[in-house]
Amino acid sequence: MRVRLTITAVVLFSAAAGCSLLVDFTDAPDADATFDASFDAFAPDAEPIGDADALLDGADAAPNPCIGKVDGYNYNPADTYARCCDAGAVRTVTDEQCGTCAIKCNTAKGQKCQLEGPHYYCRGCVNSPDCWSGCCSLEFGTGLCAASNCVSGACQPALCKDGTKCVVPGDASNYCEY
Repeated sequence: MRVRLTITAVVLFSAAAGCSLLVDFTDAPDADATFDASFDAFAPDAEPIGDADALLDGADAAPNPCIGKVDGYNYNPADTYARCCDAGAVRTVTDEQCGTCAIKCNTAKGQKCQLEGPHYYCRGCVNSPDCWSGCCSLEFGTGLCAASNCVSGACQPALCKDGTKCVVPGDASNYCEY
């Protein structure tokens, strides 16, 4: 009963004051409007990704620079890690393509693709069999999968695929590069 009296009093006061209990809602912004992620409380680090409709239907999309190119082709000479892998344009700095197209880090064993000196390695190995190369080098860092024979330290060119070569840097573990 007390709630009903309170609501009745608010309605009567609002009517007497000339106020409306109706709320005015505005329409959501157009789909073409630019979204400012800084106001999104659920994704404060979000970055705009462009027009999703254009991405879905391919409109205004840049042509694929890797059509008809071999794995390892450098589609952007200003970026040594901009490579064609499986006919797609990628940067070979990910767990799936670490340094070259053919190198995949063993994320199930805690490996991550990370920059060590001038090159990307799968870092975080503990045992050699867990590495793409069969060699977990501890000589120049903590657990780097290296393009090496772990017993002799010799570079293993056979491990380097898709036109890459085995590099012996001297101050880092051996690696494959284009």
